Amino acid sequence: MLELPIITPGTQAHTCAVRCGGACCKYYATALDTPRSREQFDELRWYLMRPDTHVYKVDGDWFLLVNQDCRHLGPNNLCTIYETRPQICKDHSADDCEFTGEIEYQAYFRDDAELDRWLAERKAKRSAAAKKAASKRKKAKRKPN
Repeated sequence: MLELPIITPGTQAHTCAVRCGGACCKYYATALDTPRSREQFDELRWYLMRPDTHVYKVDGDWFLLVNQDCRHLGPNNLCTIYETRPQICKDHSADDCEFTGEIEYQAYFRDDAELDRWLAERKAKRSAAAKKAASKRKKAKRKPN
């Protein structure tokens, strides 16, 4: 006979197990240095060539996200080592869970092709802006004082 845990509605355990399915235990994200050079963007491409790996930018900061379950997440979406879980898990609250609200991403890439398209669009926009600025400077030089 399968014994099911009693999860009280309104508790963090209920939120994690039922509402979002323990989503924060099914990935990890780590901050990245802001990519500025071609080599740094190429490194992002390298990350994105792996399955279940994403890169995103939010509030000007870049992150590497890896979709991978914690080995201590039980089939009921509850932590099997709750009493000895790491401090980062203890500090996390369902009240400020990223899965219960909207996040405004400035960029989000699920694979290298998405990043390549974004970089091409970015390059085209920058090129157009540079041409427009050069044209304005040229016109300003022609005007008599």
